[in-house]
This record gives sequence, structure tokens and C-alpha cells, in this order.
Amino acid sequence: MDVQPVASRAESAPVPRDSAPLPQPSPPAPQPSALAYILQRANSVVGVNISIDHPGFVAVVAIERWLLESQGKPGGRCPPAPWYCYDVTLTDRDSQIKCHLAAELNYLVQKNILRPGREIQIQQCSIRYDEKRLGAKGLYIQKVELGEDFSCLLRDMASSGFPPLEVYLKDTQDFYLPLWNSEDPFGEMWNEEVQSEFNGNVSKVISLSTLNMMHNVWNWPPLLVRIMFKSRLHYFGKPEKRLAMPYQVYLEVADHSGTMSVILWDCLCSKWYQTLHVGTVVMLQEYVVKPSFKWRTKPVFADSGIRKFTSLDINLNPCDPTACITVIPEDAVKPEWRLPQIKYRFITRAELDHLPHTTTCDVIGYVTFVGRSERLRKRKEGEDFWVYRWVHAVDGTTEEPIVLEIFATSQPEVFNRIHPLTYIVCTQMRVMKANPETAPFKSYLTTSNESQIFITGQHRGQPYSAHPRVMAFAQWMNSTYTGKESDCLQRCVIGGHYSYPPIPPTLSLYWKLGATSFGDKELTVTNELMKEMNNLHYRERRRVAVQGIIMAVRYVSLSHAPEDATNVELMEEGSLEPSVFQNTRSMEKNKRCFTEEQLQQANSQLLQDEETPSLLGSADPQMMSPPPPAKTPGLNQRVQYPRASKKKIFTEALQTSAVPIASTSAGTQSDCYWESEMWGRVKENVLEHLRFGQLPAETIPRRPDRSKTGFLARCYNLHPSRFNAADWECEKEIHELTPAIKHGYFIVTILGLNQETAIDVPFIPVVAPEDHRAVGVSMDAHDNTFCSCLTSGYVRQQRDRDGMETSRTPLDEMVESAAVLDGQCVVCILDLCHLGGDSIEVILLRAYNVTNAS
Repeated sequence: MDVQPVASRAESAPVPRDSAPLPQPSPPAPQPSALAYILQRANSVVGVNISIDHPGFVAVVAIERWLLESQGKPGGRCPPAPWYCYDVTLTDRDSQIKCHLAAELNYLVQKNILRPGREIQIQQCSIRYDEKRLGAKGLYIQKVELGEDFSCLLRDMASSGFPPLEVYLKDTQDFYLPLWNSEDPFGEMWNEEVQSEFNGNVSKVISLSTLNMMHNVWNWPPLLVRIMFKSRLHYFGKPEKRLAMPYQVYLEVADHSGTMSVILWDCLCSKWYQTLHVGTVVMLQEYVVKPSFKWRTKPVFADSGIRKFTSLDINLNPCDPTACITVIPEDAVKPEWRLPQIKYRFITRAELDHLPHTTTCDVIGYVTFVGRSERLRKRKEGEDFWVYRWVHAVDGTTEEPIVLEIFATSQPEVFNRIHPLTYIVCTQMRVMKANPETAPFKSYLTTSNESQIFITGQHRGQPYSAHPRVMAFAQWMNSTYTGKESDCLQRCVIGGHYSYPPIPPTLSLYWKLGATSFGDKELTVTNELMKEMNNLHYRERRRVAVQGIIMAVRYVSLSHAPEDATNVELMEEGSLEPSVFQNTRSMEKNKRCFTEEQLQQANSQLLQDEETPSLLGSADPQMMSPPPPAKTPGLNQRVQYPRASKKKIFTEALQTSAVPIASTSAGTQSDCYWESEMWGRVKENVLEHLRFGQLPAETIPRRPDRSKTGFLARCYNLHPSRFNAADWECEKEIHELTPAIKHGYFIVTILGLNQETAIDVPFIPVVAPEDHRAVGVSMDAHDNTFCSCLTSGYVRQQRDRDGMETSRTPLDEMVESAAVLDGQCVVCILDLCHLGGDSIEVILLRAYNVTNAS
């Protein structure tokens, strides 16, 4: 008997004829985008930190800086750091919002780790209200994970456009500051055009001499003047002052009777700064006259006979009273007004060496070298920086270039576009004697408060365009360089480490003359070197002096590696310190394994040439390196002893921009390597070994390429505060550009006197007179020992009467001559520069033997 299964009640129940079909399950709701999910979670609980588990990454579009308001009473003591906060604009393709970065994460921006164009994943955030403002709230980012350096999302959105900014997260700041300094105009408010109408009535105008004799006048008569000089922007905001627009600009104006200073205050600076130029004629009304501020610098007039009224300043205020400025077109200026013309004092390179210290002059030249943009801290513990760069320009009067130290002059569109092969005009420059006591004829020029910079494309219509020196320079350029751009490019240089003025030859002169350039007149303890490096901000330059003993010297040749060359380094497990932020996504992408066969093949290629190399090398120098150090510059470069694990592994350097070098065998290293016997005994007991011997790619100067102007600007200018797709069109890497130097460098191991800390640093001597770093260096003869090279900074070449090289110092002899320093205390001058991210550049400039120091 077959047993049938019993039907369920639902199966056996009769189905009504008129019943509707069962409803189909609805499709799952689409997942919200990353930003939508974050806002939904954060808005659920206001003022509470929320952990975000959304896996999506968002792209950083812009980063903006603003002054933090003090919580104390106005006019009180200045609060401690941080002074500034940062707003970050993010997008996930569907939306775009502006967030506030928690103060604990400020260092990510200050070290250019978090930057526009990068992807991040928000892991913790909160919604907070600004109770001092109506309806002002914002999303505060508390914790992030770093993703790709170059966001593909932003590249895709560059053509389609960005979504609008979320309205309810509107700006809570009146204005933003530039990201890396405070002297440049930043934001749309500085680009607004000002319209002013001139009715031609000048009947009530008084002269500056008459104004200087008037006192206690309530309604001052109009002034008709020409702008002779314009200063850079001066930002004087402080957390405890709470001013709406703390800017001022000095103008030096003149009429037929003399000159007087004019000061623009507050929002008048943003309104008029881009409109008022040197040579502009203006009518001033509703101004205030006050006693002059005595402690500011004054411009120097080329016309020494002009009368100067220095006891009073003309103040233009946005209110009480509201100043009235009228710009008069040049074609409406009448000769009977007798307004003075702009006069210049152009000098040539041949005249520069004979000018007294601090002389003011103007200069024109053809740019042959442009250094990278760097920053100097204004105050030791402050967060404000000067931005500057070094430039070389030739004018045909001598073979030596004019060395220019150009600080930001509130002309970012000019400062960021200084490239080789451009004509540059610099006004109101100051003559600086490099070392007045030891080298009285080595001068350079630095900018002043009233300096203006003009480059190719801006010279037409400028007041100096008809100056005889400018006309003569243009004729020389047409006869010398026209049609020879390719030849000129072979002699031009861009970027790399550059130090000027030259370091004095003795330690006593360094303390007296050289230490004030970028550092303090005191020694730094080797145990505190890492602290000094951690305190550096992005592109900040600092110079330190340390005492120690040279333990080892090794020579490394620069490698002309192929484009796909990778950088192999030796790391020890456990040497990487845990980071405050995570970078797992980039780390997984960059990992790469190397087989033992590949490593042996790389080593065998280096053993093919047994000839002892020379420091000058050849057209294709042999690659040599020490045992590869731990991760090149940054916190992860720190190696501590003793270690729990001695297992060694090979990995690819996460910093792919480092100069590719390969491992070498012990036999090859012995040809160009010296090590103190003491080092073998003490190195295992060293508590901390800082490895900065491998050169970052940015340290090496390069030959410019006119077809990659945007790429070069991205490499050597400061990172922009807003993503711009045009800046990222070139897919090249910096190490693919041709190096401007072909010789190698030395890696010097310095041990602190207490034998607790050691540091590996590169020493890059000047080898050829054609090197742009040789400018200002007196290449006096010396014995070419390693000690002499460390003290002088250069290798002396033996040349005949025709200038041809007659002999080369064998490299092994030079390295082995370091044994003279064995066990002796030396003072080492180090240049530190933060290159962004986790990359820090450390360069050994000089080493003085303490026993010989005087």
C-alpha cells in the first residue's frame, strides 16, 4: 500500500476565483552613497562621535584654512597652538559637502598627508553646532583611513562636473586663508572687479606738501596721486582679536610736491589690492591722517631728489569714514598735474658685487635655475610661515648668474609660474653679502616688503618696459638665445636640494654668519633629531648642528634606471612603528615580492665592472649602495635596538618616488666603503638608528622639459589647496626626468657622543664648476681628502690651462681617507626639509673637526 504525503492546510484549501495574485517581493532599496550614509548616521545623534562602518571611500576636493577664535576675552593673552583649523570639501560623485577637521588631525594637513586629490574613508565623525552663530552646524571628522594618493573618482568627475555643495553645511567663515602662507590673496573675493568713474573734476585737490602742514581738519580735501610702490599683503589676525578682515597694505604715493604713505585696511585690501598697481593714478577722498608708524621698512626711490613726508600716514578705512578711491585711466591723466613718473635702478650682474650691503636695486634676467618652493617658520613655536624659492638668472654681463631669493610677494600667479627660460624682472630687491668677512664679493638679492615680480607675458605696458637697461637686455637675448631653446634647456636646472649662501669654512664663522640663515646658534642633541623632524611641517626648511663621530662612509652612484624600475630596500620586522592613521589600502596595493633569483641577478650585474670608480663617474655610472636602509624618510624610518625579531624581509618601498638603487655584494662595497673599527663594536648597542641615507627623488635637481610645464609645477610648487584636473594630466613620475648631476654621493654614518643614536645622512659635494650649486663657492685647492671635502663642500678638480681635466682622485682613496676622522669629534651641519607625506630630506652640508675649529 503506497502512502501519499498529507497535504498542508494551505494546499488543500480551495482558492477563490476572484482573489488577487500574491504580491511579489519588492527589490531591495539601493544602498546610500558614502556621504549620504555618513550624514544619516551623524544626524541621528547630535554632538556624539559616531563610528562609521560604510566601506566607501570619498575624495578630497579642497582644503581651506581659517583662524580659530579664542575662547578667552578679546585683547587677552594669545592662546597656545593650534591657531588654525581646516575645512575639507569631500565628494562621492553623488554629493559634495564641506566638513570640519578635528584639531587632533591638523597634522595630516600640516604634513601634506591629507591633501586634495586623495581618497579617504571616514571612520568616526559627529555633527556639532556653532552656538555663536545662527543655524551654523557642521560635520566634524574625528578619524580617517587614507586611501589612494590620486583619486580616479576625481579624474572621472573632472569632465562631468562636481555636484553642488550641500546647503545646510554652508560656510561658517567670513574668509579663508591660503593653505601654506598668509601673504597671498585667496578666494573669489580677491578677484572681484572694482568699477569707479572719474568725472574729471580736480579743482578741490590739494598737494601732499599742503596736507603735511594741515592739522586738526575734520574733512580732508581730495588727493590726486600716483602709486609708486605697493607692499605685499600683511595679515595680522590673531585668535584673541576677532577682527572681520585683519589685512593691511602699504602704498607709497606721490605728486609733484613729494611722497607719503597710504595704508589700506581690512576689507578694502580684498576689494582693491588686485586693482591698484604701481603706476596707477588715483584720487583719494574720505581718508584719515594719523602719525606714521616708525618701525616699518620704507621703499627706496631711484630718484634721490624727491621729497619724502614721513611724519604722517594716509589711512583708508572701510567705515568711519568710508574711504573713496577713484582710479583714473592713463589716457585721462593730464600733463599739468605734474605727477612723477616711475623710475628704476636696474643693475647688472657685473655691478652687483661692487654694491654695498642692503642696497636697493632692480634687476632683469633670463632664468636658468628655479628651486622648489619651501617654507620658513616666522616664529619658533608658531604656525605661520614665509614661502620662498631660489632662482638663478643671467643677463650676459658675466658668466655667473644673479642669485635671487624670492619670497612670496602676494603674486601667487607669478610665483608659481617662474620656470627656466623665462624673462624675470624683480623690483625693490636688497643686496645681501653672503659672507661679508670671508667672501665680500659674493652677493645675492632678496625681496623686500615692496618687491614686485614680473615674468614673460607680463612685461608689456609695465613702467619699466622702456628703460635703457631693459632694452639692452632684450637686444642681447635676441642675439644670443633666439632659436636656441633646446640648447638652453640642457643648461637649465629645476628643483632639488639647494643651499645658499655657501657655508663658511670654519665653525666659528658658521656660528657668526651662517647659523642665522635657517637655524639656531646652538647644538642639537642627537637624541632629539627625530623630535626636530617630527615637528617639521610640509616643505619647512630647518638647519641644525649636531656633535658626533663619523663611523662609516660609503659612496653611491645615481642610477639611470628605466621607467618601470622599482626601489628595493631591506627592512627588519618590527621596525615599523604603528601610525596614528591607517593606510592599509595603499599598502596592500604597493606590496611586491622579489625572488632570491631576481636579487642575485641584480647583484651580479654590479660585479661585472671591477674597475675602481671615480667620483665623477661616467655617462652611465655604476649603481652602488649600502645595505638598503629602512623605509626612506619619515616616522617609519626609525630603527630601534635591540629587536625582538631578527628576521629580514624584502619589500618594495612604499615611497615609489625615491631614487631607484640596487643592493650590492659585500665584495663590491669594500672598494668604496670605509668603516671604523669602533662601529663594529657599538652598533648593536645603539638604541636608535635613523636611516636617511637614501636620497628622495625630490632631492636631485632635474633638467626641465617645456612639454611638461604643468607636471614640473606640481612637483616643485607647493601642493594646491583645491583639486584641478589640469595639474594631474601628466602621468610621469619625478624620477623619470633627467638628473642635472651625474656623479653620486656619500652616505655618512654619524654616531652621537653618548653612543645612543646614530644617523645615516647623504653628503652631495659639488664636483664640477658647471654645477648650479657651485655659484658662490670659492673652489680653492685642497688635497681632496674626504675631510677636506666635508669642510669645503666640493671636490677639487685638476685642470690644465685649457680647462681640461687632467686627473681624477680615485674614489677608494677618497673614501679610505675618512679614516683620519676615526674617533674624532665633529660638528655636522644638517639641512632638514619635510617633503610631504612621510618623506623627510636630511642633507649633510658640512662637518667641522672640533679639534681644528677656531
